[in-house]
Amino acid sequence: MIRIVIGRSGRERSAVASRLGAHLNAVIVDAALELSWDRGIATRGPDLHDVLAGRASPIEAVCEDGPVAILPCGRPIEKTPHTGLVAVLEALEREYGTVLIDCPSIVSSGVVCASHGAVLVTTPSVALSDLLRTRRLSRTIEEGIVATALLGAHPTTAAAIERLERAFCAPVTPIPAVPTVTALAVDDPVQRSIQRAFRRLAAHASVRS
Repeated sequence: MIRIVIGRSGRERSAVASRLGAHLNAVIVDAALELSWDRGIATRGPDLHDVLAGRASPIEAVCEDGPVAILPCGRPIEKTPHTGLVAVLEALEREYGTVLIDCPSIVSSGVVCASHGAVLVTTPSVALSDLLRTRRLSRTIEEGIVATALLGAHPTTAAAIERLERAFCAPVTPIPAVPTVTALAVDDPVQRSIQRAFRRLAAHASVRS
């Protein structure tokens, strides 16, 4: 299963990809470059472009030194050769079972062609504008939007979430606070509520159409 994580720019989306990847035992392809720099692996060892150039295998380039496995990209992948990228993603899927691609605002055609659906990361204030943008992209993805993470959504009413679910045609999971890439203390009540929310998001994201 290959999912792309799209929506909110920068560290918020990358934090969701990281937490979701840990719950799904997935490997994350760091197309947005945020996670690699945060984990200090951006310049250590081979990356996606080394794999595409034949200098390393897809599995050799994955860094498992942390709570979630990451394939660094080294530099943006918007113009990465389509055929080569699809082959790499499929090799990761065979090895890990689940692949999450933390996507920048511009998504490679190879990523879109290999993907089995998208997880949208948004907030209540921008959800509808994200919907319009994501619908255009989801027409080219095999399964469209399969799950939505609604950040900072604690005050949002059940009726509002139901309206969003009808609009997105996918389950919406409120995340009670904006998560960080770095895990909080286990006994922190905010962390516990975030963990419960991510378990629900992972269950929705892992359902195949």
